[in-house]
Amino acid sequence: MDAIRIALVGVDADDTLWHNETVYREAERMFCSLLGASGGDEQRALRQQLLATETANVPRYGYGIKSFVLSMLETAVNRSSERMSTDRVRGIIGVARWMIEQEVALLDGVAPAVRELNRAFPLVLITKGDLLDQRRKLTRSGIGDLFSGIEVVSEKDERTYEEILLRHGVSPQRFVMIGNSLKSDVLPVVAIGGAAIHVPYPYEWEHDRLPTDEGHAATDRWVAADRFDQVPGILDSLGR
Repeated sequence: MDAIRIALVGVDADDTLWHNETVYREAERMFCSLLGASGGDEQRALRQQLLATETANVPRYGYGIKSFVLSMLETAVNRSSERMSTDRVRGIIGVARWMIEQEVALLDGVAPAVRELNRAFPLVLITKGDLLDQRRKLTRSGIGDLFSGIEVVSEKDERTYEEILLRHGVSPQRFVMIGNSLKSDVLPVVAIGGAAIHVPYPYEWEHDRLPTDEGHAATDRWVAADRFDQVPGILDSLGR
């Protein structure tokens, strides 16, 4: 990546700073149990039905736990041959409360790395999801005071990044985005002239997965890191 004068660093939240997909996967398991899907094939079919409902609902409800719960309720209703019991509704609401109450578990090395970044660059958190939930998680994380701003957006595309940078008075050429998603955190930023660092997470939400990784190899505008604690060194090598 060519040397650049960095004026702003954007950082994704879920599965970049803290574990998130693991919470959703456990919630899916709980949902399958509530609906009596015990076998492997039955669980896979129910998960696929839930994913299809989630994907269809994103334009209506956006991202986050509230959208996920509405999708669970809709999926459960569509699978019920009779009126859905109040116990099952309570069970799904219970899954939502369990998700909200989960402790925020930072990924290894994140806290000291973010502190190091904070000493060198202005940081802004850029994340999809529900505003209240994301602010709650940032507060619980213990690193919220290291960010000068938080942008909770309905989608991460080229237009969204351009609008964020316009608000912050920063040109794309002086912006670097850090995140676990090629689709959301890397390719849109590179497309508008910015730079990015991809920090993969072991699990990826199907909705956020590119159809294929072909043609998306690292370029002179973005690089991959194995762990978040490698990010400060990468940014330092780019110049200030």
